[in-house]
Amino acid sequence: MARAYPMKWTPLQKFSITSGAALVLIGLGGLVSYFYASREALADQEVAQANESMRTAFRIVSLTSDAERLTKAFVVRPDSETRRTLERTQSDVEDALDAMRRDTEDNPHQRQMLDQAAPFVSASFREFRNTVAFRERAGADSAKRYLMRESSPNSADSLLALVGRMRDEELRVLAELTRHQSQAGATTVRLIQLGTMLTFLLAALALQPMRSGVAARLSSHFAAVEDGESAEAMTAARLQALHKLIHALATARDPAVGARLLVSVGTAPLDATFAAVVVPNGAGSFTVLMSSDGAFDTVPTELARPIADTLRTAAFVKAESRAERERLFGPLAALDAHGANGAVLFVPLWSEAIAKGVLLFAFNSDRDFSPDDLDYAATLGRLGGNAVAPRSLAS
Repeated sequence: MARAYPMKWTPLQKFSITSGAALVLIGLGGLVSYFYASREALADQEVAQANESMRTAFRIVSLTSDAERLTKAFVVRPDSETRRTLERTQSDVEDALDAMRRDTEDNPHQRQMLDQAAPFVSASFREFRNTVAFRERAGADSAKRYLMRESSPNSADSLLALVGRMRDEELRVLAELTRHQSQAGATTVRLIQLGTMLTFLLAALALQPMRSGVAARLSSHFAAVEDGESAEAMTAARLQALHKLIHALATARDPAVGARLLVSVGTAPLDATFAAVVVPNGAGSFTVLMSSDGAFDTVPTELARPIADTLRTAAFVKAESRAERERLFGPLAALDAHGANGAVLFVPLWSEAIAKGVLLFAFNSDRDFSPDDLDYAATLGRLGGNAVAPRSLAS
């Protein structure tokens, strides 16, 4: 039976685990703090709502007392302003009752007491309206007798008693909310303290790369990983660019459009400073179909020979340094004028084994063309041959 060996963690994995765990703990601490803080904020809102309900209840009592005072004043000396004030007071009381109904929807006990208080308020204002009617129709004496007649206990006293019971209920709710707030605050403090201690512990482990030996091992590992990731990213970017190019060339009917696509797709992935598409014009010279710099619209004499060699051999013509470039082609002032004073690569655009044009890449420094670079350039050449062939031959 094969023996299972335990997995050995690399320094990078250990660093990632401790750093990730510390960040997770910080995030969890933040989430917990937010949760309990939101609960406390909600409790504060409920406390404020309870206080507002009590203020509204006492305002109803106060307005009812004001209405009784206004009614007595109207009996003594009737005037339109007093009557309008009495009507506004009744409207304010109705609005206050509606507000309390909304605020007590989540408290059935409070709602029940409010439903009991509403008839007392209605009875009081009915008495006020009847008194005003007696005063207007039968005179002051009749209104006074109606107002002073023997009746049931004072509605204001009954209403005040109900408001007192409502106040006791609100005080009970406030005490319960305060207790929950205290518990939530204590729990939040404990969790934050625990999370802080664990975070400091993991942070101490994560700081191990500050030791020279660990730092050296991690640096070499990171460098290797970075090189691999950079190559993978470049390959992915080139494949994506080629897919877009294939789709665009399939719909391009004008060779100039195809040339523009080749220049734009080839420049960035190869990190070229300058690019151009050149085709023979059938008269022994060349035509610039497209370039990355609009000022480059004709082929200078010093570039004619490497372009002609590329068309003749249907193979790459390249120089990976300025010294090699000058040795093979002499000074290329036209490229220097566009900031491309380093390596140069001439890519044949071929179709049916015949070069139809040249895709020129020039760089601002020396460069060793890797097999991946040349494969990408060759793919551009195969795709570009058909794109530029119709117009180049017709010219």
